[in-house]
Formats: sequence, C-alpha cells, structure tokens
Amino acid sequence: MNAHAIAATLFGPQDLRIVEHPLAPLAPGMVRVRFGAGGICGSDLHYFRHARTGDYVVTSPLVLGHEISGEIVEISGAAPGLSVGDHVAVNPSRWCGHCARCLERRANLCENIYFMGSASKTPHMQGGFASLFDATPAQCFKVPPDVAYQAAALAEPLAVSLHAVARAGDIAGRNLILFGAGPIGLLTMLAARLGGCGELTVADIAAAPLAFARRLGADRTI
Repeated sequence: MNAHAIAATLFGPQDLRIVEHPLAPLAPGMVRVRFGAGGICGSDLHYFRHARTGDYVVTSPLVLGHEISGEIVEISGAAPGLSVGDHVAVNPSRWCGHCARCLERRANLCENIYFMGSASKTPHMQGGFASLFDATPAQCFKVPPDVAYQAAALAEPLAVSLHAVARAGDIAGRNLILFGAGPIGLLTMLAARLGGCGELTVADIAAAPLAFARRLGADRTI
C-alpha cells in the first residue's frame, strides 16, 4: 500500500496546489478508496476563488472535492457488502449516528454532520480530490464495474435532482419550466423527463447552457 497520496489542496484564494502527504494507517471501521473521477461543484469554485463559500471560511489547508468515485483498495474492520476491488460512488456526508435526527433515521439532517471537502467544521474534513482517500463503509455505494467512474461521480448531484423531482409530486404529463441550466438544472431536466413530464422548458441567462439543454432534449429554452 502506498505510504503517500497526492491531493489538490487549497491554501488560500486561488492558491491550489498538488501536494504529496503521508497516509496514516487506515483506521478501524474505514475503507480506503483510490480516486476514479470527480466533479467540480460550484462550491469548489467558490472555495478556489475566495477561500470560502458563504459563512464557511478555509482556515487551514483543505483538500477539495465531494462529487467522487473510485475503487476500494483497503478495508479495516467490517464493511458489509463491500470488498477490495469494488467500484464505488461516495456519499460525501459523514453522519454521527447518535444524534436525535440520526436515531430517527434521518441522517441527512444529522446535527453533527461532516461533509467532505468542506470548511463547515474545524478542523475541516478533507475532500476526495486525492489519489487515495478514506471513507466509512456507509458512505460507499457499490456500482457495477462497467459503469464509468465519471458517471458514478455524478451520483451525488443526481441525488439532488431526483429528490427535487420527487418533492414535486406526480409530474406525469405536466408541463414544466426549470430555472437554471447548470449541472443540477440539467440533471433535474433529465430526471423530470424520466418521470414522464410533458413539455419541458428551461430558462437561463446564458446561451451556452441553454444550448446544452437543447442537446439534452429540452422542448423550449428561454
């Protein structure tokens, strides 16, 4: 096992460096993942440009990246359903498991949640733009080996879009308008189409994403 990893590490506004750092032995109850692919979120761009996103300020070197996939290369302890060599999509949220929300099985609302590649807590939780990174087994979702890493890395933003469509209720046959043709908007458009919506209109202030929306099947763009 490699004793070192390289990682895209943010030190300040527009100060992103590829840094080699030593790897500690894998902690019990964790898995080690070799990076496969990652998506660059808008929050990553905010961190890069300003070393902050909203109220979350980078106060120490931060490895970016939370839309990630890879291959499990090491397991320490029990990891039901997972094996070395598995390809996984990684949920960037790490919940505590013992707060009131977790005990209600609403871990997405965990009161003590950490998020990979985020400065929301101090010390910051390092992200997945690294050649090797660690996660809990619960964060790792096995995907078939013929699913490209790039597709698996879209699982996290796609989950946002699927949730939005689910919250909209029965959309079968209904005409919809989506505001915003960024990655989340376009994934939501595809999810709505999968849900059987009627005419689908996409609105944005920029021409390039609207052109992409048309390529993906939008009926109208504004």
